[in-house]
Order: sequence, then structure tokens, then C-alpha cells
Amino acid sequence: AGIALAVIGTWTLIAGFTVAALRLGDDTARSLGIRLQTQQGLLLAAACGLAGIATAAAGPIGFVALAAPQLAVRLVRADGPPIVASALTGAVLVVGSDIIARTVLPVALPVGLVTSALGGPFLLYLLVRSNRKVSA
Repeated sequence: AGIALAVIGTWTLIAGFTVAALRLGDDTARSLGIRLQTQQGLLLAAACGLAGIATAAAGPIGFVALAAPQLAVRLVRADGPPIVASALTGAVLVVGSDIIARTVLPVALPVGLVTSALGGPFLLYLLVRSNRKVSA
């Protein structure tokens, strides 16, 4: 898992220019010389690989991938989801949940349950807030 994470993670960090160009739109990305379908396929494969490695190593706490970028955007105040800040935010969320599950609670609970209890209300808040903006 460590070797796969190092290889895919390094490639993903190198592909940061491609991600930034893809955010600008298909025509702009093509004009910058990016092979659109090839790069989108590679980025999708990298995302699936990283999600698979994380799930294999830590168990079913995949919703962290939904909450971490949203938290990172609010912490860093960036236009789009910052990749490094999102990764660090997700790591802090999982490690903090693990510490809570092992030491703070009187009964040992799985870290996935604690992570869901912490992040679930935040995601519900984001959903309600986005629905209010759309309907207003």
C-alpha cells in the first residue's frame, strides 16, 4: 500500500497543472496542450486507486473524501479545493477520530463510526445550506 500510495500520490501532485487547466474548461485545457480524455482517464484512475488504497488501509471511512475538501476550502479560503490542504485535513480528521475512539470515549468504538458521527452533521449542514442558496 505504501509503494502504491507513493507512486500514485507523486503522479497526482505532478498532475496539479493538469487539474488546474481542466478547471478552466475543456476548450482552454485543449488550447494549453492537454489531451483531455487521456488526462481525465488517468486522473479518474488515480482517484479510484487512492480511494481503494485508503479503504484497504483504514476501512470504510470514505466520506472523509467528501468532507475534507469542503473543510479545506473554508480553512484555506481558496477558489477550488486545494489538494494538499484537503489531504492534510482528511488526515487530521481521521487521526482525531481515532484518538477520540481510543481514549476519550468510555467504550472502544470503530474509528469509522466516530468519523461518521463527527463529519455527518457537517455534510448535512452543507447540503441544507446549498439547497437554501439554490431555492433562494
